[in-house]
Amino acid sequence: MDNNKKPTLQRRRGRPPKQEDQQSFDRVIIDAAADVCAVHGFHGTTVELIIQDAGVSRPTFYRFFKNKDDVLKKMAVEINQDLVDTVINAVKKAETVIEKIETGVDAYIDWGIRRGEIVRVLYNALFDPAFPIPEIRQNTFRQLTLLFVEELKEADRPAFDPLFIDALINTVEYLGTSLFTGRDSEKNLARVRNIILYFLKSSLLGIREDAPVAPQPDGAV
Repeated sequence: MDNNKKPTLQRRRGRPPKQEDQQSFDRVIIDAAADVCAVHGFHGTTVELIIQDAGVSRPTFYRFFKNKDDVLKKMAVEINQDLVDTVINAVKKAETVIEKIETGVDAYIDWGIRRGEIVRVLYNALFDPAFPIPEIRQNTFRQLTLLFVEELKEADRPAFDPLFIDALINTVEYLGTSLFTGRDSEKNLARVRNIILYFLKSSLLGIREDAPVAPQPDGAV
């Protein structure tokens, strides 16, 4: 049996699809939308390209989604929520503040590499008024900011202005997004990771004698 074969939907005259069919085809079509969007971007993605990648018919697509924007929005919501869940799960398992920062950053980078080029497409769409990405991102930032606040409070660290936390997350996003192409070297991954860690540790914990050393350019003494 070919486990990679796309599911096929049997016609049901006048009957709605079963719940398991809905879930199965949601998954296939959303995954296909992410694949297509990662290559063609939001404006270059079409229903035709999505159904070709998903291996479903046009009537099947419209049975589950209103249009291209509908499936792309659901895709973006899912990818952003995956980020939040991934980081939260990693941070909650760590004990010290430094461990939480390190595991959270590693979880973020692993998520971005796993998701690949679509992360860069979503980031670029922030500046495109044709898509509701800023609204989705704001919800993501709210959840991550709450995580920062809760973890710092639990560790008896001073409270920070939420705007400051928002600025930290924006900076980490800017630095990390440059990595998620699937073509970055291990050396560059380590370089960006070190810069993110230094930035977060020095910002949240302060510059102390045991603070991390600022990353130096290659060849620096």
